[in-house]
Amino acid sequence: MAPRVFVTGITGYIGGQTVVHLTRKYPELEIVALVRNLGQAEIVKSVLSHVKTTIGDLDSVEILEKQSAEADIVLQCASADHPVAVTAIINGIRSKPAGSPQGFLIHTSGTGILGDPSQDYGLPPDRVYDDIDDIKVITSFSIDRWHRNIDKIVIDAATGDPVEHPKIKTAIVCPPTIYGTGIGPVRKRSVQLPELANASLRRGKALTVRQGENEWRHVHVADLADAYVLLVEEALKGGGKADWNADGYYFVENGQHVWKDVAKAVATDAFEKGYLKTTDVEPLSVEECLQIRGDPTPGPAIWGVNSLGIGARIRRLGWEPRQPGLWESVSEAVDVEAKALGIS
Repeated sequence: MAPRVFVTGITGYIGGQTVVHLTRKYPELEIVALVRNLGQAEIVKSVLSHVKTTIGDLDSVEILEKQSAEADIVLQCASADHPVAVTAIINGIRSKPAGSPQGFLIHTSGTGILGDPSQDYGLPPDRVYDDIDDIKVITSFSIDRWHRNIDKIVIDAATGDPVEHPKIKTAIVCPPTIYGTGIGPVRKRSVQLPELANASLRRGKALTVRQGENEWRHVHVADLADAYVLLVEEALKGGGKADWNADGYYFVENGQHVWKDVAKAVATDAFEKGYLKTTDVEPLSVEECLQIRGDPTPGPAIWGVNSLGIGARIRRLGWEPRQPGLWESVSEAVDVEAKALGIS
């Protein structure tokens, strides 16, 4: 029987890209994906014909438990902040009959966890985190950090299991700013760079949160998907050379940017194309940025904090970025947003 993978978030940006990569490399896998309705199921089937679907959402506890119990590997690529779903997935994996092979959960978080809410927005970073050297710090942040409450649930999932044979093995994939146009069945657009371009075009001038001297790491969505595939490969080997549970925390990144430099690149590209009348970048207050973009991912949080996480652990497994850098994607993002706004 072929290994079975249960996926949440296949209609999303990360999950869709990852499943496309996974099916290309391992067409023999049995993949079951959670979708919200029959319309989404039809779209997924039209792009990924041999992927099976099940109807439900992240609050469908019985479905999540059942599918997770029947899967060898669960790819949780939907919301990074949904405790009901993550708890149901873990309970499902742990409900496997005695003697069954252990189950694997690969959960999606985000390096927003590194953004210190006590630090003023728009300031330069005061430190960088390495996912090997600083693992104990990263997994001990206070519960008010972005994503930390769910990360803790995942990390604690194997607590009490025998070290030599836990019932569940977990890994957390923690991407930073993601860029590039996706190739998944539904969502193909990221958030931070496209939303910055969109906001700049709408208001007629590029922007930063206060000084804009804060920094993030970044990764192309295709390189990120390859990291998930690599972890799936190790899970198929029973864990392989990957780290799991307490040490199974993976930043995935291929470079670094200062947000005011990204804003300037957006302004310059848009000006050259006639979308903006100036290359100026305007520093805005936190309150002004909240008016431009509020919940669920407020502008100050996605453009104004620092998030520098070095992906040493995934590189140790042999992962290497192969896609163009962030700067090569700015022009594409500007064009896509201009078209969406009807100004191109």
